[in-house]
Amino acid sequence: MMRKELNIVFLVIFVPAFLSSVWAEKKDTKKEGTPVLQRITENSSVYTSFFSLPYNNPVMKYRMYDYTLNEVSVGGDYRNESLPIVVQMGDGFRYGFVDVNSFINKRKSSMWGKASYRNGIQKNVKWNETSDYLLLYPYVMGDTLGGDFKSERYYFGGGYTAESGRFIWGVDASYSATLGYRQVDPRPRNVTGELDFTLGAALTEVGYYRVGLSVNAFKYKQKNDIKFYNEQGNVTLYHFTGMGMDYYRFRGEKKETYYKGHRFGGSLNLLPETKSGFTVNVSFDNFRFEKIISSLNELPMAKVDEYTWKAEVGYKQKNDNRFWGMKTNVSNNHRKGTENLFGDPANDIYPLIASAQQYSSKQAEYTLSGFYESGASANFGWAVCPNVGFHQVSVRYIYPMRTLDNDRLNSSAMVRIWKQIRRALLRVDGQVRYSASLNSQLQLSDIVDKKTLTPLYCNYRFLSTDYIFLQLALRSDIAINRRCALYVTAYWQRGWYTDKVYTDGISAVIGVAF
Repeated sequence: MMRKELNIVFLVIFVPAFLSSVWAEKKDTKKEGTPVLQRITENSSVYTSFFSLPYNNPVMKYRMYDYTLNEVSVGGDYRNESLPIVVQMGDGFRYGFVDVNSFINKRKSSMWGKASYRNGIQKNVKWNETSDYLLLYPYVMGDTLGGDFKSERYYFGGGYTAESGRFIWGVDASYSATLGYRQVDPRPRNVTGELDFTLGAALTEVGYYRVGLSVNAFKYKQKNDIKFYNEQGNVTLYHFTGMGMDYYRFRGEKKETYYKGHRFGGSLNLLPETKSGFTVNVSFDNFRFEKIISSLNELPMAKVDEYTWKAEVGYKQKNDNRFWGMKTNVSNNHRKGTENLFGDPANDIYPLIASAQQYSSKQAEYTLSGFYESGASANFGWAVCPNVGFHQVSVRYIYPMRTLDNDRLNSSAMVRIWKQIRRALLRVDGQVRYSASLNSQLQLSDIVDKKTLTPLYCNYRFLSTDYIFLQLALRSDIAINRRCALYVTAYWQRGWYTDKVYTDGISAVIGVAF
């Protein structure tokens, strides 16, 4: 029943969104005679996308791209790991998807939209039966058996921003829903929902800059239930609390849980009106969620309080058909986990007697990036983008005391070359990424149950080692006429870790741009 309802919701939103984007594109008069290959080239340039943080504010998307461009595509993603890098997320996946993306640039306004459907399998997931692991860790439910995890995800969202004198206002909203399940024991059935809303305002012509402010609200929920049909016995279910620990009192039979959470945040932005010049952007948000065991009369087992702030400072310049820029990004994240303690139940109600903050995870990242892009001729261009950064991770569990620390030096370089030959546009992106572990330490005390430490040891093995990734992406656009083009993209990735562990990833997409 839930799958049928999600399909109905998706079709109700998807079809009108797609038709309205086509209608709006036809009504648009801004640069309507520009050939589609030129619109694709300029909207996807490194110069346009180099700054990232300001565009979380919808008013900064006003004239973000010079041209209206819509894309409809279908494709597939595949990834395989010889050993799971994060054991709770499995050792690979295969997905098929359909995407619709639209950006419409009008004279006094801009609007955008996205709708997508994804269906596939996450392979060999162990020690985790909860969807959205990276959002909800460490308070997930898991077991030693696991297996392939099937999922369907629906997403739709969009935004609008308009200018009125020196004032710009904008709004962006999205909703996504996921259905995850397995048809053999253990049989999780997870239903998630995410609602995201951002409101922004900006003042233009402050010197040569636009000054913006945004506020954001996010709501999350997940129903996470597990069933067993095997009459000969079941594996033990764990309610994990981090660093190889679990809530021992509720092991085994408590198979029905749900999560509810919300996030509030905001940003301040300074962006050049001409796209060339300095930018300064700062964002902050607070995310909180609670894990509740519904099979224990809605028992609130644990909660998370997380604070994240980010900053981006940069400069970019356009000189004729040559572009260059530099920026630095800083981010800091602190996640605190609190466990609730309960007395003996009375009438199936567990009285809350105390709370203790047991888990803490801190992450900090500092990155310096640059780019140089050349499009000196009408049908040829290239770009290079180097990047270097430092990443720190510090995880603590208070009692029994457990600590994990890791410092990494990350670096990457991307090279892009594109060439237009008559009605065809060819683009090649190549990238190499290298990450070195500078310092890693894992300290454990009072080990009672070695079995629950298995995922911690597996993940730490790859957190503490060096790795290198090679990536290659190809895209070919063939213009049907001045307004429409067919395109094909292909992506390949190969990663190497120590001990001959490797990862492979490929994807292929076919679509139409207009």
